[in-house]
Amino acid sequence: MASTIFGSFEFNFRKTEFFINRAYTLTAGQLKIQSQKEIGAMSARHQAEIVKAQQPVTKNLANKFEAGDAVADLKNALDRIVDIRNSLFEARAAAKLGERAGFDNALFDINRKAQDASQDSHNLIGWLAVDGNGVRSRTVELGPASFNIASRSLGATYAVELDDGERIRPEFRKNEMELNGQKFLVNELNYVSESDGAITFTVGEGEEQQTFTGTVKKGGLGIASSWVYGNFDSQEFQDLAVGDVNGALQRLNAAERELNASLIQAEYRYNKSKTLAEAAQTKVDNTVRAQLTEQQALNKAIEAKTKIALVVLSLGAQQKLTQIDAIFRPAPKPTNTILDRFGLFD
Repeated sequence: MASTIFGSFEFNFRKTEFFINRAYTLTAGQLKIQSQKEIGAMSARHQAEIVKAQQPVTKNLANKFEAGDAVADLKNALDRIVDIRNSLFEARAAAKLGERAGFDNALFDINRKAQDASQDSHNLIGWLAVDGNGVRSRTVELGPASFNIASRSLGATYAVELDDGERIRPEFRKNEMELNGQKFLVNELNYVSESDGAITFTVGEGEEQQTFTGTVKKGGLGIASSWVYGNFDSQEFQDLAVGDVNGALQRLNAAERELNASLIQAEYRYNKSKTLAEAAQTKVDNTVRAQLTEQQALNKAIEAKTKIALVVLSLGAQQKLTQIDAIFRPAPKPTNTILDRFGLFD
């Protein structure tokens, strides 16, 4: 009888213990899944918040870099304008004295400074075309705040259109011109005469002398090499060269004013974009800090909730096992009784 009761107790105890362990495991698993869902939902929301907060940063940084490039290009152009102006002063002085070499060398320096080894969009005063002296516009892309920069050709460039239709452009970097397959320094060209805008000029000497006739198309600043001004052989030609240099100075000054106005606008846009980018970045940093605080709070809440749930489950399980123990565990055998003395329990 006692063994049957004890066996029933053992079976129910182990059965109940099994279900308690199973409930404990399932509860812990469910709590983990629920926690992962909460963390996942919070992470997704945090990611969306960061993406949204980062957008103004990206936009304003792009505007800052675009405006910064414009500021750098404008400052570079304005610095070179100062050098070009000095070279124009040298050219004017040489023209007044009738010094061909000094005049042509000054023009060579002007072209070198204007071009500055660059023909891309960052060069705001380089050569536009063989004889181009127009304006090309470069847009600084800043969304609604976009603006244009006028880019002018400020070189001492020109081309010669010969009677046969051939168009020849001097190699301004070397101060050379190619004629009939031969290259000559521009100061080797000699003015002969002019009729209806067409200049007759020669190159070479003696039997090797060649004669050409063509129309000079001035570009950029509107000045050309000394041979175009009659080799400076007369005061009239010298005065003509001085007049073109004065006109070039006026064009240069006008371009400088336009570029300075663009510089003011570019610097304003740069500073504004920088300020907006910094403010937007501060907002991103604050968002990240707030999210970190929220994440830490959620982790602590999940940990506390899990502990409480498992403690409650453990208490309930302990109570159930205690009840089973009370019901099925056999009563202790009486000891030190009269019956015990007579051996009636044996």
